[in-house]
Amino acid sequence: MKIDKLLEKGIPQEIIKTWKDYGYNELLPVQVDAIKKGAFDGNSLLICAPTSSGKTFIGEMAAISYALRGKKTLYLVPFKSIAEEKFLEFSNKYAKPEIGIIVRISDQDHRETDEEIKIGNYDIAILTYEKLTALLVSNAAMLDVCNCVIVDEIHMIMDADRGGNLELLLTKIKALDTNTQIIGLSAVLENLNGFDEWLDAEVVYHRERPVELYIGVLRPDKVFEYRTWNSKIVGEESFQSNTLYDLVKELIEKDEQVIIIRNSVAETINTALYLSRILSGQPAAYRTITRLNDEPETETRNELLKTLQYAVAFHNADCELGERLAVEEGFRIGEIRVIVATTTLSTGVNLPCKTIILADNQKWSMVRGNLQQVNWSVGEVQNIFGRAGRLGQNDEFGRGIFIAENQREYRYIWGAYINAKLEKLQSTFTNKDIAIRVLDVVSTGFGGSRQDISDFIFQTFAAKDWKTPEAKEQISGYVQTGISRCLDAGLFIEKESGTIEATDLGRICAAKQVSIESFQKLVNYLKEIDKIDILDAAFCAANTDEVNKFYYRGVRWNDLEFKRSLLTHLDELSSNIQLVGLIEQFYMQKNSYISQDKAISVAAALLAYDVLNSALTTRDLSKKYNLTASNIRKMCSNLGWILDTMSGIASVVAPQFTTKLYYIGECVTFRVPLICLF
Repeated sequence: MKIDKLLEKGIPQEIIKTWKDYGYNELLPVQVDAIKKGAFDGNSLLICAPTSSGKTFIGEMAAISYALRGKKTLYLVPFKSIAEEKFLEFSNKYAKPEIGIIVRISDQDHRETDEEIKIGNYDIAILTYEKLTALLVSNAAMLDVCNCVIVDEIHMIMDADRGGNLELLLTKIKALDTNTQIIGLSAVLENLNGFDEWLDAEVVYHRERPVELYIGVLRPDKVFEYRTWNSKIVGEESFQSNTLYDLVKELIEKDEQVIIIRNSVAETINTALYLSRILSGQPAAYRTITRLNDEPETETRNELLKTLQYAVAFHNADCELGERLAVEEGFRIGEIRVIVATTTLSTGVNLPCKTIILADNQKWSMVRGNLQQVNWSVGEVQNIFGRAGRLGQNDEFGRGIFIAENQREYRYIWGAYINAKLEKLQSTFTNKDIAIRVLDVVSTGFGGSRQDISDFIFQTFAAKDWKTPEAKEQISGYVQTGISRCLDAGLFIEKESGTIEATDLGRICAAKQVSIESFQKLVNYLKEIDKIDILDAAFCAANTDEVNKFYYRGVRWNDLEFKRSLLTHLDELSSNIQLVGLIEQFYMQKNSYISQDKAISVAAALLAYDVLNSALTTRDLSKKYNLTASNIRKMCSNLGWILDTMSGIASVVAPQFTTKLYYIGECVTFRVPLICLF
């Protein structure tokens, strides 16, 4: 179907012209099918299609159709990086004066238009899942005035950490009698397990890709044995190499770009450094180098400047945002020939490439508090390789390559990934404390009596598995226990009528999405103190699970030398300032055993103090505390989140502290001294 046919759907010529300018001249099969099934007519749809099939444009077309009729769309995405990319893309396309669509963004780093979004002053609002949950606490009516919800990467409902929150959001949308259209954009799912029926959405299922994809194994005999995605034909391609580095060199000599996925941050850097040595004949990525020279000095920037001399880069969580954006742009314009990355690059970042190599046959995962190597899921593998061979890049096909060092690995890869079936879609709703789910329901206005709350929980997708009387009784018991915990913590009140409502503190806890136990610690602390001491407040914030139970990669917290260095820093600080409160209590007992949690808490508090009261750069802080720039960034982000929560609590129990705690939290989050605010 020619895109001009959308004139018949009420899309004006200036929008059609904009889409043509971006290369959309002909609608792809999945897009045509979605239109036939009601994408422009208010029908809820679940789009299951592979990467590069055109499914994202379906959501975009629907959102624009609503905006042109003065109606509103919430566009939900899983990650800040995707939110920012979508916001820039939509703003460039549609916010120009001749079109005038109001596009807004809200995530952890963008709060400037939150009030406008809450009152409905937008056409398209792009939010992360968690940010919408937070906004609903202060204005649950947001969903009542929204006409369409686009859920990008809706298969994230299976994510162990975040899936339950998304499931609860979808349950809330479904519970409103407003005929809100839901368009879920998903990777290919072969067993929906009734999810489409629960969502009340018609499935638009397209397995075929517009560009063929070869997924397979490079055998020890230098033959790439693959199966094609569309036709399922097994084929072979011969190379001159059978090792990672030689294969990359061979592909680069054929004028291809390559993305290599590794299972750890350290391996991305090591691999990129080694590749830069064997690809020393490649021209330097001068534009990227120039851009990085304007970025603050970090360890990762300095390493990137080395590898970019030979058109090689890495992309991982240790890199600052500016570094990652520079690398992505350098790859898009073609001066970077190889990127070595973690899977962060394969989720939402639009980097077309012909060949992607998954260099590790397993990934690292936390299992009962310990790092273990486990298989990738089949869905993860397909998502990683799905970004190879993108439409509009003049690629006849894309390659997704594993490398087998021996026959055993060859058989293992084929069995575990290529011949294996996709995992069944499963709810992860009960992976987290159900009291948090109960708090979320009540705080966003979907509660009522105890029975109402329980009934709402039984509307979730997870409830389809609670069919037996025993299961129903067990879950009902969990819900009632959750209600009792929230009442005991002062997060709920129960009226004589039996109605349960969230207190001001309850709404703050729900909006900030911290654990009930951590929240109670913070409330008790703020009720006890008579003034804010920066170091002590930071230490209190750091003594929460959200900070000291977080995994900071590569830090040997139990190392005696590391702990001694922390105590030395604390000794030096105590000679200059008066220690008070919790940090003083710790200091008085410093010669006793220091647990890992306490070591993290001390490190975070000291780090925050230095950020707020000195001009030390991230590089300086990294040297002082023997922490990577990434760990400093994560620690400050986590600590800033909890300090911001403390500011919210203070607005209820100690208003005189609210503003100061807010500024402390902001400065810690963005790693700038307090003096910068004045």
